[in-house]
Amino acid sequence: MVRRWGDARRELLELWIARRPVISYDREIAARWGELAGTAQQRGRPKPQNDTRIAACCVRHDVPLVTLNTSDFKDFKRQLCVAS
Repeated sequence: MVRRWGDARRELLELWIARRPVISYDREIAARWGELAGTAQQRGRPKPQNDTRIAACCVRHDVPLVTLNTSDFKDFKRQLCVAS
């Protein structure tokens, strides 16, 4: 919307998004989210909810978190493998 893309460009974006996996939220992800959020809060370094959810999904499915923003996730390094 901000870029005022036309229908053709938005359709290309939708096609790109459709090829990406969707991770459904479940109880185990919620539990991992709570553990990660609680640990971060106890350390005095609360993390944004979206970063914590991403990390929880990776822990739940035992997949590495691949990011260019490793500093956003370095507090979670004990719980997951952060690859850049």
